[in-house]
Amino acid sequence: MSKTDYEQLKGILEEFDKKTVLKVLREQELDIEKLQQPITKKAKDFPDIKLGPKSKVGDKNVVSNEAYVAESKIERIIGGEADFLPVHFLECGWNFSRPVARVRIPGYWWGTGFIVSRSLFMTNNHVVPTKAIGRLAEAEFNYQLDHDANPTPKDTFYGDPDSFFRTNPSLDYTIMRLKPHRLFNLAALAQDPRIRYFSREQSREELDIRSIATAKVRATIYLSHHAGDSWGHIPLVDKAMTVDQRLNIIQHPRTRYKEVCLHDNRITEIYTNAIHYRTDTEPGSSGSPVFDNEWELLAIHHAAGDQHAGEWLDNEGMRIDRIIDDLQNSLRGTSEEGVLTELGIP
Repeated sequence: MSKTDYEQLKGILEEFDKKTVLKVLREQELDIEKLQQPITKKAKDFPDIKLGPKSKVGDKNVVSNEAYVAESKIERIIGGEADFLPVHFLECGWNFSRPVARVRIPGYWWGTGFIVSRSLFMTNNHVVPTKAIGRLAEAEFNYQLDHDANPTPKDTFYGDPDSFFRTNPSLDYTIMRLKPHRLFNLAALAQDPRIRYFSREQSREELDIRSIATAKVRATIYLSHHAGDSWGHIPLVDKAMTVDQRLNIIQHPRTRYKEVCLHDNRITEIYTNAIHYRTDTEPGSSGSPVFDNEWELLAIHHAAGDQHAGEWLDNEGMRIDRIIDDLQNSLRGTSEEGVLTELGIP
């Protein structure tokens, strides 16, 4: 900057309040992630959602606590309720944490979501309400800390709602497809006689596919690698539940590295379309999977629940069995019916 430019700029800035100028300059230096906000939602923010009446034992997928414990593979009651769990509880929990991702809508907000098939991804409707937002969405897998508290390499997949997109505001869920990563098919490259060698270290920019590959080979030059290929998926299941049942939630509260709330969390109420529970969540946890102690999916977390005297009593999730019903009713007999098979829904 020349001395003349400097003096002109200085003269302009002196016309404004110094604190305002400094504030603007600081904002310009902020990373876009710091400008985004985790989503904070309460049940009253969803006037279209009808919880329905409180469910009672005998209603669909609502059983007594005694029946649930008697049928459980892992819970036993001896003079009360035992806290013992098999060691595979930890292994299964780790496996089901892998499909959970932080959802980023660049420049806007954050949430949580999870893979429900090889390429289909589920979160809340209020996290990804439209196809337009879905095109912006980024699912960040492996956004967590390792056992030495060091960040692990993040794996980002991008929304492809034009391939598949289903949303329902009244059940506050969205399922959309994610774009696969495109990987070099080294075997296909080796079939072209004009390729003398190929180094794994070469970048795409260094490798001119158009000049060295025949049209036939070029058609198979990439392999599609879907999110579920790396991170697995969480099946949608039609599962019974009971009041006072323990729950576990894997989430990205306040956009932090992946965290868990385990075991000492209870269902407080069961409604026709939702459940309430005492499990902790924070803004950014919207779209998190809610599991039972056998790591089967019961609900998708979406909002805070009831409040009394300024104190939050519980949180709220939408029942997966009702979402399954909605998918069956909306997709059966349509051109997208094959998605039900992809999701394992009969």
